[in-house]
Amino acid sequence: MRRGEPGLVGTARLNLAGQITASNIDVVKGLTMIRMTRKNVGVVLAIAAVAAIGIGAAVKASDETQSSFTFNITNGKIADINSAHSPGGSAITGSQNVPNVGTCTLTGKLFITGGTNHGNMTITVKKTGAQIHFTFTGKTETGDENELEGNVTITGGTKTYSTAFGGGTYELFIGPAIGDTDSHKFTLVTQGSITF
Repeated sequence: MRRGEPGLVGTARLNLAGQITASNIDVVKGLTMIRMTRKNVGVVLAIAAVAAIGIGAAVKASDETQSSFTFNITNGKIADINSAHSPGGSAITGSQNVPNVGTCTLTGKLFITGGTNHGNMTITVKKTGAQIHFTFTGKTETGDENELEGNVTITGGTKTYSTAFGGGTYELFIGPAIGDTDSHKFTLVTQGSITF
């Protein structure tokens, strides 16, 4: 090869080990081409890394689960219906067997003031101890002071549900007194959407 004469043109390849191989490349142009290839490989790897981070972030963001829920507590108990009508409220309890989850228990507090009601409740998965926290607020159904309805808001939880949010509706039906006490049975239907 003489000075000023174009050199041989060949190919450069990046093998699986990350090494650049060359064939039929002249020394001057070959080095230039190899350097360019290494720069290009670096740029391509940098772009691929950024893309992977972006995909990873997108996958992480989509790791949340959104699901509809229905809790149908048929054996609930209001500890003291008179307390429910006082500023201190009344404790409420209950349980339900949820398919694919197992037994869940409900604990909370109910306040009834005039035509409105509000409170809080926690659903606990007995098997794992994971909890979902709710607040609720609503009104007494017109013409039936034993039927309460309104909206629930999921305010978090523990374990699997530590980042839970969502909401829905509820209907609480106050049943008869339990014996000669101020305790009453209730049925609670709560349904909506939860993301965790």
